[in-house]
Amino acid sequence: MKSSKWIMGLLTFAMFLAMSTSSFAQIQIILSNAPSAAEVLSNHMMETADPTSQGNGLTVSAQLIAAINLTTTTLTITFPGPLTSTIAPYTVNGTTVAAGIPPNDPIQLVGGSGLFAGGAAYITTMSTTRGTITVILPPGAASSGSFRIIGARIDGTGLGASALPLNGTATLSSAGNGYISPSPNTFPIISALPAGIANVTQGAFTGQTNLGTALVLTNGNIAASTASFYITEGCAFCWRTANDYVVNPGGSVPNGTQIRVTVNGLPTGITATVTTKATSSLTFGTSSTSLKAATSSAPTQNQTTFTITGDSQTAVENLQVNLAFTGTPTGISPGTITVTATLAPIGTGVDATISPAAPDATSLAVGFPVFTDVEVGPATIGSITSANTTLLVPYVVTVGNYDTGIEIANTTSDPFGGAANFGATPANGTVTFYLFSDNNTRNGSSAMITLTSSSTKIFGQGFDSTGAIDAGSVWTGSLASDILPAAGVTPGTGGFFGYMIIQTSFLDAHGISLTYNGAGTSYGAPLLVLPILSSTNNRSNPTNGAETLNN
Repeated sequence: MKSSKWIMGLLTFAMFLAMSTSSFAQIQIILSNAPSAAEVLSNHMMETADPTSQGNGLTVSAQLIAAINLTTTTLTITFPGPLTSTIAPYTVNGTTVAAGIPPNDPIQLVGGSGLFAGGAAYITTMSTTRGTITVILPPGAASSGSFRIIGARIDGTGLGASALPLNGTATLSSAGNGYISPSPNTFPIISALPAGIANVTQGAFTGQTNLGTALVLTNGNIAASTASFYITEGCAFCWRTANDYVVNPGGSVPNGTQIRVTVNGLPTGITATVTTKATSSLTFGTSSTSLKAATSSAPTQNQTTFTITGDSQTAVENLQVNLAFTGTPTGISPGTITVTATLAPIGTGVDATISPAAPDATSLAVGFPVFTDVEVGPATIGSITSANTTLLVPYVVTVGNYDTGIEIANTTSDPFGGAANFGATPANGTVTFYLFSDNNTRNGSSAMITLTSSSTKIFGQGFDSTGAIDAGSVWTGSLASDILPAAGVTPGTGGFFGYMIIQTSFLDAHGISLTYNGAGTSYGAPLLVLPILSSTNNRSNPTNGAETLNN
């Protein structure tokens, strides 16, 4: 019996010791937050709770352990990046913003119940740079209760995948005032940080029509007048409407996600008219449907911006942009037409030039949220190519009595009435011959031979005094008598066997080759016309896997 009493006394003493360290800590603080599944990495106003429904935020609950009188304490909530929304009112660089930032959806403490009802718990201060919100917890009789912190947005653009998932923390100023610090003291806020735009791709997304790529010639003609490309969302619900960015029911923010498209390389004189297709769940407004080359006085006229007005929370969406090119380009040279895209409006989120740092007033004038300019692309949607014709002669020979004759016709003079009636535009032009021998085993030259007609290099029959074939004229010449001598090449006794590529500096060149043996026997074939080469039509990767030739 004595032994039992001794043991019971020891247990009672041990329980007293265990309870004495927390004799004033009788309310357990519990943290709960449904995190955002993904926030765009370039967004300076990342949401810190599930954005799929309004009103979500960090829930702070008080669990009653034992009745006791509480004393006032502070709960400091810390986020992993600078806060870019504020409480209301908020003072920025000496100026008080009465409505907070954003004005109709600032950081708020809402839903106070039980111990925290009637404004008993309230936000007292916050720090943009430290990413902290300080909440006063009330004194009085201990009881259960809860409240939510909503509207907190952070600038997490300086964070990366190594920091994921992003968590916040909460700590009490004292352990001796009746409140027990939360354990664990962390809460999840963001699970992933994807790019807002996954890809910008020439072509069409599934179910739509690929309008190809544009082709503009340096003579001012538009040989292919349409192009298409599509923009793919970086994640489901990466693109959001203005209402999607609202946290407090009944609140508002200035804008939703915008997608700014920039077309570079547009020639002066050309207008690109914009039409669109999109995933059925995606709706948007368009700032401009007519794009032109950027100039110093109009630096953004090569841009259009799409503002998201409807979206899906669960599907990755596509926006296709179709362009129709019209006009007469001037002063152009060979090059490419490309497109890039970024989320917008563009801003910085935090102004670090003032002390203490605060949400950037310049960015707020642009919109909320704002994004870092991250141009995705470029995707090539057109080419500017020299107005020429490329002809292939698969076999040329001169050996013994055998020789190859070439005829080239400049057919830019035609009866169709010029470009206005879809005929050719008359143009004179020079000719360049590229000759390739099989190898040295027949005493030919293994290196490429190049010969260009000019005022000082006139050979064969049909060049004018400048070395050009005039519109409506033909040129003739032979490999042995005209072309090789003009190139300064004398074949060896094995002759010359090979092929020839001819390039004229005018369109619509055609011709024939004729091989004969000097004794009346000959055979001829039309010169093969190669497609106009461009960045999207090249011989290394021909369309459908095989080169298509004409004559």
